[in-house]
Amino acid sequence: MDRNSEVFKVIIRSKEEMIEFGFKVGSLLEKGDILLLKGDLGSGKTTFVRGITDKAFSPSFTLVNKYDFKDTKIYHLDFYRLEKPDYNLFMELEEIEDEIIIVEWPKFDLPIFKKATVLEFLVNKNQREVLISGKKSRDFYHVCFERRS
Repeated sequence: MDRNSEVFKVIIRSKEEMIEFGFKVGSLLEKGDILLLKGDLGSGKTTFVRGITDKAFSPSFTLVNKYDFKDTKIYHLDFYRLEKPDYNLFMELEEIEDEIIIVEWPKFDLPIFKKATVLEFLVNKNQREVLISGKKSRDFYHVCFERRS
């Protein structure tokens, strides 16, 4: 089976668990990683990013937020308000693809997204399900079960 076609499911029961999940995924992030976060409003995407870096806030109005992270930067983008492709922004993404890129609402098919890990956030009663596929899906799934040191 192609590793990129595998899909893993993580069950999240609280805001605190979502932040913990983000923290654990963040421990694996390195330069060049791209995360695509899909899901309805309020499904936990920005809360997940807060687990990676506590400086995170929704970039819905700013379109892009930049955070220092380890020995690199995280570019946190939100395409929710983009009605049509912004080619200047997309060209900038090509220039920073050796940093960490996290995109909420990735509604455009960009070439650099082909090497991404996709996390789809689903609301199911009193819990969230996160479906993980793509480049680092197996690693992100397995880190969920490690204890924080």
